[in-house]
Amino acid sequence: MAIQQYEDLPVSYLPEIYRDVVDKVGLKAALALGEEFGGMSLYLPKIETALRRWRDKNIRAEFDGTNVVKLARKYSITPSRIRQILDAPEEK
Repeated sequence: MAIQQYEDLPVSYLPEIYRDVVDKVGLKAALALGEEFGGMSLYLPKIETALRRWRDKNIRAEFDGTNVVKLARKYSITPSRIRQILDAPEEK
């Protein structure tokens, strides 16, 4: 499907689920997602889960031996959770 030919498509012609996606990512991206994943069940984990490895890597890099509470505030998690992250082996 040539997505370019639908660039002037009124959003009201799309099913409601597409309208929700268009509101978040725009028409062109919504049509591309539909073309790629249409007919499939697509599960997206919560963004916090998806970004956890990145967050934990940053926490390890920013830890200076004394700033557990500061990191907890910055990343909106408890000092106890910061210590667990620092004590756990780094994921590859």
